[in-house]
Amino acid sequence: MISVRLRAVLLFSLVVGGSTAVFAISSIDFTVSQAYASTPDAATFDFPGSFAIEAWFQSNGPHDGALVSKFWQNSGSPLDDSYYLCLRTADTVQARIQTTLQLADLRAAGPIHDGEWHHVVLVFDTAAHVAELYLDGELKAWQTLLGTLRNTNESVRLGAVLDGGGLGSFLDGRLDELRFWNTARRGKQAWCLKDVTLLTGTPGLTSYYRFDEGSGSTTADLIPPYETFSLISGTVFSPVEPPLLSRLSGPGQCRCGTIAGVFTPAVPSVTLVGDTIRVLSGDSLILESHALTLDSTVTQLRIEGRFRCAGTMSDSSWVLAQGSPAAAGIVALVGSQPVTLNYTRVSGFAADAIQATTPITAEHCLFSANPGRALVTSSTATIRDSRFEGNGLAVQASGGNVTISSCNFAGDGGGLDVTGANLTVDSSDFADFVKPAGRGAAVNLTLNTLTRAAFTSCNFTNNRASGGAGGVISARGNLYPGASGDSLILRNCTFRGNSADSGGAVWGENVNLRWESCAFDSNLADGMAGAVMVTTTGGG
Repeated sequence: MISVRLRAVLLFSLVVGGSTAVFAISSIDFTVSQAYASTPDAATFDFPGSFAIEAWFQSNGPHDGALVSKFWQNSGSPLDDSYYLCLRTADTVQARIQTTLQLADLRAAGPIHDGEWHHVVLVFDTAAHVAELYLDGELKAWQTLLGTLRNTNESVRLGAVLDGGGLGSFLDGRLDELRFWNTARRGKQAWCLKDVTLLTGTPGLTSYYRFDEGSGSTTADLIPPYETFSLISGTVFSPVEPPLLSRLSGPGQCRCGTIAGVFTPAVPSVTLVGDTIRVLSGDSLILESHALTLDSTVTQLRIEGRFRCAGTMSDSSWVLAQGSPAAAGIVALVGSQPVTLNYTRVSGFAADAIQATTPITAEHCLFSANPGRALVTSSTATIRDSRFEGNGLAVQASGGNVTISSCNFAGDGGGLDVTGANLTVDSSDFADFVKPAGRGAAVNLTLNTLTRAAFTSCNFTNNRASGGAGGVISARGNLYPGASGDSLILRNCTFRGNSADSGGAVWGENVNLRWESCAFDSNLADGMAGAVMVTTTGGG
């Protein structure tokens, strides 16, 4: 079984209006005739095994122009050739890789000369003996390729290639987000990070150029040993950039696709990027006082394996949605193993934060500032010593058994919404819920003949159902008059300062209600029953 351990570290970034911004934003512009950039040969560009080269580019019109080259074309010998990526007049991207055994020549059909930004990735997988060329998220060309990359002394050039006795194929356009990897980023891995800037600790990232200096005659690598390109013959920085969706900055890791591997406590925080992220069955995601951040580009973190958060009182684990306030990230717990959250903070999700179809236990947790539903469960859920505040809805349950003990619910759009599940709540507080329309500001129950809800030693204070019944609790069932059984049980509970149109504290329809040793104080109804209103069947 694979364990994933993620260490909480602050990102060195500037957060503005809910999004993370870098301090300068630019690309490099080769529009001037014979402009290019160059850096001397270095070990970081001579890959002994698999590699990938990734970049965004924009062409001003049909021409032959090099993006990246470590290649001496038409020299008469393959001994000074390594790789290049070039635009061709025929609306294609050409890539070449020279190994110790053969030359790969790949072509990806465009359009590319349309003035739009395009994303390209060249991949060489030495284990699979294949070279691949991706354009705008699609695999466009591939070729069987044996051997390893030929290690040459050629400089690495941007915007030109050494051709015969001099430089040629000058780029007429812009280049941005140049990344060198020492891993074969094939399939989804080739493109799933293309829409964001990266954190500098991202695994496999060996050189990274954002070109965000904005001015000057050099551009720096963000990864040690920091190889620097010199801008030559009129190469300048341009404020025009590709349509990036998110800007991350600083240490830490970006990950996408499938999470796998072992992470020690020394690893910086991890940011998940791009549509669906999966933890496969048999793998584990374990947070031990670490931070796991979902970027605004993530639509779901789907955990099919094991998930456990083991924070401490002094150092919580974090599950955070970061970036745009409209982030729709959902942590979907669909595996067969029970999930445990201990001293964990969950916040920042505009849609559902956590959806669980597997048993879940949450202890000493904080669910905060999730405009959607904080926890959705259709299985067994046990919640102890936890707090819910500022969520659109704290807990929604359908089926199963929900047990809540010593919890605090405050300031949420709704507290508990339970349908067809057994609910047991004790020693918990519900305060300051306001529901502009509908019933049950703090608790909304839909019961049947097989389910019941029981509240013991709970406090309900200043809750308001403005447009409906049940300032605190609304309970609906399908029991007929004279039926046996207790659908809603209240023991040693206090209801103070709650209000609604009717049933200022509690409203029930077709349910059996029993209360014992409860206190009702200063509850109001605009219509009938300031404290309790039950229709069809009653008791107490």
